[in-house]
Amino acid sequence: MKTSMGASFLDLRRYRWLPHLLITMTVFAVLAGIGLIQFVEYRFVEATGGELTLAAAEVAEKLDRMLFERQGDALMLARALELRTSDPRYLSEYLKWMKKEYSPVYLSLAVMDVRGTVVAATEPSLVGRDYSRAASFIAARTTRRLDIADVAGQEAESGVDMIAFTAPILDTQGTFLGVVTSRVGVPFLEEVTTRTIRSLEARPGAGGRVEYQMLTRQGKVFVDSDLSHKGAINLKELGLPSALLSESGVPGFIEEEHLRRHVQVVTGYAQTRGFGEFAGLGWSVLVRMERQEILAPIHAFLWKVGIVGGVVWIPMLGLLFWATARLRAEHRQAQQESAWAKAAEAALLQSQERNRAIVDTALRDCDRLECAGHGDFRMVPRGCARTGPFRDHHS
Repeated sequence: MKTSMGASFLDLRRYRWLPHLLITMTVFAVLAGIGLIQFVEYRFVEATGGELTLAAAEVAEKLDRMLFERQGDALMLARALELRTSDPRYLSEYLKWMKKEYSPVYLSLAVMDVRGTVVAATEPSLVGRDYSRAASFIAARTTRRLDIADVAGQEAESGVDMIAFTAPILDTQGTFLGVVTSRVGVPFLEEVTTRTIRSLEARPGAGGRVEYQMLTRQGKVFVDSDLSHKGAINLKELGLPSALLSESGVPGFIEEEHLRRHVQVVTGYAQTRGFGEFAGLGWSVLVRMERQEILAPIHAFLWKVGIVGGVVWIPMLGLLFWATARLRAEHRQAQQESAWAKAAEAALLQSQERNRAIVDTALRDCDRLECAGHGDFRMVPRGCARTGPFRDHHS
């Protein structure tokens, strides 16, 4: 009886844990979902970071190729004009023709004599100016080699940042005859190189707007997609991680905080390394996207999946709780009916035992009252069936 009650108690306790088991399964499912979402976000950010890295590296390579071509143009001009340095009219006409043919590459082209005075130029306002103290003129005259003036702090006459290529004009004996200077506007470089970034924005499933910046070797920003905040800032001095990492020369990406908006962004970085005989200027290219915008498409999809899952799982969970409660109730009823049946069986067995004891007692009394041949005996115990002399005696 005790064993049966213990088994019933254990069965009842097992069913009592079913709701807790369902709750535990739900919690584990939610935790697994959170872990899966974090993994998907990590992979999504990593994939986008790879794309931003490729875009930055492609922009850096385009810059190197374009500057390599501009270097070649300057050297070609110096060679082509070495025999006509005394003909200002021819020089001006040639420079204007070249600017037109290469439009919109060059802002201006000019030829200076040995004293640094402009004798011919595409812009009439430049003729007669004295550049004898200009660093590029002095470097070209001293080294007899091409000099490249990086993006300076000041703006050109047209109000546009520029890069100047200054090549010495030498005769066959190597005598210095002057220099030819070509100026390339930074907006032209930006327009050509950022086509890669625009194609990145236009790709299917793009998460948002792509920002970009170009830095000089020292870290000064000279190209910024955010024109409203464009200014003379130095990101390396401000300690921007992507700007500092770009100095390694190895393209990559990093998650960092935007210095102005203070939001998390993913930034791909690369550095120009030169092309051919062009040594490069050591510029850094930063291409970034806001992390929240990167994850916006996947978040929208996960919200839809979560809503559909909730619509399916919550009613299912409620049904399981109802079924569990029903099962527990039926189990209690079955246990009660089983207890009643066992009690009735025990009572029946007890009654049978009692009847058997009564019969055995009666039989033993009959054996003691056997009185054959001992006189008259008129009392016969109930339940005593006698044969033989006792019956003959009373017949």
